[in-house]
Amino acid sequence: MYGQASPPNYDLSKITMPVHIYYGDDDYLVNVTDVERLLSELPNGVGHLISVEGFKHSDFTYAMYAAEVALLPMIDTMDELFEDAMKAGAVDLKSNIAFLVASITLAYQFAR
Repeated sequence: MYGQASPPNYDLSKITMPVHIYYGDDDYLVNVTDVERLLSELPNGVGHLISVEGFKHSDFTYAMYAAEVALLPMIDTMDELFEDAMKAGAVDLKSNIAFLVASITLAYQFAR
């Protein structure tokens, strides 16, 4: 596994929970083509291309408009997923903690 020129293949079809990926069209770390390929391999993958032309990886943290175009939509998505899980009776302490950590992380980024 380690010491290889390329990473091992993973069977992403086994990831059945919803995976939401937010990305920009000018991200120097994550190519749009790679994101689209990843989304096509995830059974419940949902892509969110940020609607600002030239949005970069660092813009999630440093852009003055990041809260409006990225962070608040992320929080809305998490709220929706959490509500769906609650309605389905699939929320436990572990889910609550993960949701809380993600929310605090986004709120911290938003406040900076």
